[in-house]
Amino acid sequence: MEQTAVSEQARGVSKIANFWNVVVRIWRGFSIAGIIVSAVFTVLVLIFGEAMRVSGSERFVSFGSLELELTEAATPDFTALRPTIFYELAANAITCGIFWFMANAVLRFLADARNGRPFTENAPKALERLGLGVIVYTISDVILTAIHNLILKNAYNLNDFFRPDTVKEISVNTHFSLYPLLLVGSALFFLSRVFRYGIRLQQESDETL
Repeated sequence: MEQTAVSEQARGVSKIANFWNVVVRIWRGFSIAGIIVSAVFTVLVLIFGEAMRVSGSERFVSFGSLELELTEAATPDFTALRPTIFYELAANAITCGIFWFMANAVLRFLADARNGRPFTENAPKALERLGLGVIVYTISDVILTAIHNLILKNAYNLNDFFRPDTVKEISVNTHFSLYPLLLVGSALFFLSRVFRYGIRLQQESDETL
């Protein structure tokens, strides 16, 4: 009777793992597509140069948590704004690459779960990689945002930020939604250690029996 219950639970785990396997594979496919599109557009920018120049419609400039919304009177230097297109392509490629790495970690974890055996040596390794991916994604977002803000500040005359006719609104940015992901990544690392310890205990128990 107990064996039957365990078997039913294993089949349930396998069904859930199969569903998420499909979802994560689609996610990984979009990540690969994003990397390819970024690479293609980067080549086009290098070939066509001026024809691929950005429009300069960016009107939000950040100084740490302080954010300024500029009016049309704040005229940007379009030559200085051109690096934004390279930034967008590079940022997209980096983000997609991290997502691809994380998707592979999840698929590695699901591989054994699909067979009804989620507690194997692959589990802690997959969780470690997933935790690393989450942490790297959070840190890269902070760095890329700082680079983006630097590009925009260089595109405008600094005096424009202190003229009432060029500043439409001043606000404080309190968006910290990504930072809890650092805790999630750290928790995944800790969970991988718990899995590793549990698997070791299970192996010792099996050897004793």
